[in-house]
Amino acid sequence: MKPLLPYIGDREQHSMGRDGRVSYVYGADTTGKVSYRFNSGGFRGDELDSSRPFTVYVSGCSYTFGVALTYEDTWVERFGRELASRLGKRREDFNVLNFAQGGASNDYIVRTLTTQIGRRRPDLVLALLTHSARAELLFEDGYKTIGPWALRYLDQPMDQLDEANRERVELTLDYYRCFGPIAGIARSLQSLVFLQSFLTARNIPHVLATVEHTVLTDPKLAQHPYLGPLAELVDTTKLCKRSPMDPELMTDRAEDGVHPGPRTHAEFARVMVETLFENGFAYEDRR
Repeated sequence: MKPLLPYIGDREQHSMGRDGRVSYVYGADTTGKVSYRFNSGGFRGDELDSSRPFTVYVSGCSYTFGVALTYEDTWVERFGRELASRLGKRREDFNVLNFAQGGASNDYIVRTLTTQIGRRRPDLVLALLTHSARAELLFEDGYKTIGPWALRYLDQPMDQLDEANRERVELTLDYYRCFGPIAGIARSLQSLVFLQSFLTARNIPHVLATVEHTVLTDPKLAQHPYLGPLAELVDTTKLCKRSPMDPELMTDRAEDGVHPGPRTHAEFARVMVETLFENGFAYEDRR
């Protein structure tokens, strides 16, 4: 059995945090009100503990990482507590490993889960897929995250930007020149189908969700000449039909006033647990 991979991405806080350093700034959260602690792999949440009888892998973007939110209030941590309670177990029996990154794309989410699973099999996988306008590009020096937030620098002269931000803007503009809504939906469907198929082939219990579920599960999508064949491959019975970004679910905000707040995370955790049991989940102690 191979060791799990450390964080591989372009968010410096993850790599810097592997030595136990605590940060009070992460991405867009500059409030200083939330502490961000990382484990030895560079991830927020549980350290790998092979002595625990049940292991859960989770990945997603900032909504799963918990930007501007105390980690105990994230849906991932609440899921662990809720699952333990439903099964009459202790939270400590569940090793919940959260591989999420703020600003992550579906490329990152799928890459992280599949490569970690290839090294060590979990007992359960959870994922909250994200916005289709994001992407991950690979270069000789590593992965670069692409997202619309880089475009906020366009109101500044390019020669006044530092090298890192100038590169980020140029990469984003290049990517979006070949991007459109249809292409984004296609990429999201491909990510969802690939991850579902990967997990099903390995008989790994899972619950997947996506912030774009109203689009990806729209019956009209099946009639699209190019997207329809992909949409037909999605197993909607294994898909959570809710997201923390749903207007009816997002009842509060995190400390930055932007991301979902603790009540929203709590409700989403409950919905994910319900979806898991609706799909016939049966707990197995693998000690």
